[in-house]
Amino acid sequence: MNFGPHFSGFASSLDSIIGSGIFRLLETFFEAAPFLLSGVLFAGLMRGMLGHQQLNSLLGGGGFQGALRGWILGISLPVCALGALPVALELKRARLSNGTLLSFTTVAPVMNPISVAYGISHVDFMTFMAFMFGSFFISVALGWGWDSMMGTGKNSDNFSDADPGITHSLQRLKLSGWNLLSSLNLKIVGDLLLVILFMGFLGAILPYGILQGLFINGNIYSPVLMGVFALPIYVTPMEIMTQFEHVVRDGYSIGAAFVLAILGAGANVAVLNWIRRDYGFKRTFSLIIFFFIITLVFSFFMEWLPWRNKVGSIDHTHAFDAYSRLPSSALDSLNFIVIWKEVVGRVDTTQIIGAWILVIGITTSFFVDRLFLKKVGGIESRIVTIFKRQKSKLNKNLESQEKHIPLPTVLTFGLAIAVAGAYFFGIVIYDPPQLTVTKMGDVRGELTQAIIAEDMEQTEEYLNQLDFLTTQLDLGYLLRRFSLPESDVHLPSAYQSRIRNVIEFAHDQDIQAVKNLQGYLYEIFREIQKTYGN
Repeated sequence: MNFGPHFSGFASSLDSIIGSGIFRLLETFFEAAPFLLSGVLFAGLMRGMLGHQQLNSLLGGGGFQGALRGWILGISLPVCALGALPVALELKRARLSNGTLLSFTTVAPVMNPISVAYGISHVDFMTFMAFMFGSFFISVALGWGWDSMMGTGKNSDNFSDADPGITHSLQRLKLSGWNLLSSLNLKIVGDLLLVILFMGFLGAILPYGILQGLFINGNIYSPVLMGVFALPIYVTPMEIMTQFEHVVRDGYSIGAAFVLAILGAGANVAVLNWIRRDYGFKRTFSLIIFFFIITLVFSFFMEWLPWRNKVGSIDHTHAFDAYSRLPSSALDSLNFIVIWKEVVGRVDTTQIIGAWILVIGITTSFFVDRLFLKKVGGIESRIVTIFKRQKSKLNKNLESQEKHIPLPTVLTFGLAIAVAGAYFFGIVIYDPPQLTVTKMGDVRGELTQAIIAEDMEQTEEYLNQLDFLTTQLDLGYLLRRFSLPESDVHLPSAYQSRIRNVIEFAHDQDIQAVKNLQGYLYEIFREIQKTYGN
């Protein structure tokens, strides 16, 4: 079987296998940390600032209505599959239906404000809308079907019974802080370890480049193969949109990429472990079968999109490289210092800070729960005590949980929050066009040096960086000026087209062609500087 031009073969040195596994372990931890912290923060605010009664009023109701409310919450919160789990625990404590929880956990990592802000300029509009509709259809159908088959299953435990709602602002903040520590418990640590261990295992056993040949466009088996492969995968909201961009641009299987997004980002091993913990193996297996069927059905629709012939097709893609071994040139030996430097060189400052905060938070939570509050039963017992005191003061009952806010109201406010969140994260993600143009100029300088040195591997890397930065120009401009340049609006797409032509020559090691095309690139870049650089 042809696995593509970058396939390095199954045989590899033991150093490369172990080193790649360790690299993927560390890389996954850094990538997951900020999103997991985001979920923990939202869980704390939900329990402290809103309370379970208010959550039930907003999101309560089973069946289709409950699944739709769960979807609305999911598209509003910037979390990954791991970060969705602490929030799901609060929804369970608020006695929401099982379908609501499932709808939320499957859509939140896939289609949230970050992924929308990141994807809207990286994927062509029609494909992006099909992706958005597909995630909506599957998450709502899954939640609705789960309630229909298994029952709404009103969740109840002693924490819910103790929650009458908090009225004092200081108490709300205190409770949010306690719940933040409570969410960083051993269960969520276990889920995190499970995810990074699976990613490390795949990084060790899968040869570099093997996945390119498995997910070819138009192959009916591509989505099916991805369905088997996707569950051990962990994908962040930004990463899944980057992969989608590569798949669409390079002409590979959109159906397989869709399955990767839904099952890898929305239902990976951490989510399945949570479901197994709360509902048992039998229900978990039934859910997996149901999830596979509806995801694969929609993936076949994605695979043969009517506008699919408008995208390109090349003999290689780097969309799936993050789930296999590193290239043989990346790790010459099993040197932990080299591996660490390689990981730190690929992650950003936000991920490093998030990882440190996560480690400190987990350590603090453990010591507070097991040492300082051990005599009173731990952090959860402290929270229950706060609730019981408030309940005795206010003499409120839980019947108000059944009074749900009308669905149109929830839908309106939920969509407004999602749009506002997408705009906010768009401003954060996409630099002002002037800054982007400056970065492009810096990369062009590095590119020139790589071409002079006839280093085609570095040349291709810098060209890909230029391509990525060019995708940010229009949205960075639009978010700040609410319009695009009146003239020369075609410049970014024209520049990308030229960059990708040169990338093909660099990939084929045609050094002379790359040198001849430098002016071909510079000519249009000067126009971009005039239009977007001021």
